[in-house]
Amino acid sequence: MTTTRHRSLATGLALSLLALAACGPGAKPEPALTLAELKSADLQTEYVSGGVIRLTGGEYREPAAPGGASETVVTLTGRVAYAGLVSGQSAAAAIVETQTGGSGTFLDLVVIARRNGQASQVAGTHLGDRVKVESIAFDKGIVTLAMVVHGPDDPLCCPTVRVTRRYELRFDSLVQLQT
Repeated sequence: MTTTRHRSLATGLALSLLALAACGPGAKPEPALTLAELKSADLQTEYVSGGVIRLTGGEYREPAAPGGASETVVTLTGRVAYAGLVSGQSAAAAIVETQTGGSGTFLDLVVIARRNGQASQVAGTHLGDRVKVESIAFDKGIVTLAMVVHGPDDPLCCPTVRVTRRYELRFDSLVQLQT
C-alpha cells in the first residue's frame, strides 16, 4: 500500500512537471517557493507509517513504536537551495534529517516543488547515516553537495572524507552523476 501510494504521488508529480515543461520557453515563471511553504511540505519517507508526511513548522513527529517513549522525528534542515526549473516552475533542493529513536541520524536530499498550490516532494535520495552536508547548490536541475562522509576506518560518529556529489533531477528521480 505504501509503495503504491508513494509511486502514485511520484508519478503525479512527474506528470505535473512534464505538463509544465510543455508550456515552452514563453511560460511565465511562478513565484519562488518560500521557506514557510517548505516547512509545511508533503514529503515521502520510509521511516514512518504511511510513507507520506506533511511537515508542520519544518518538522514531523510520530511514536517510533506503539506505546514507546521514543519518537521518529523528520526535520527540514537549514540546508536549502532554490532554483527555477526549465518549465518555469519554482523548486528547492533541501536536506531532510530523520532520527528514528536510535543512534542513527539519516540524511536525505529532496527536491520540492509546488503541486496544486502545496509544496510537495518531487524526488529524493538517501545520503547516509550521520554524514555531514556542508553546502548545497541547485542550478538547471543539478544539485551539488559538499559533504563529509565515512571513510573505510571511520566510526559512525565521525566521518572524515570530504566529497562533492552531484545529482541530476530526472523526472521524479535524483540520479547521482559521476564526478
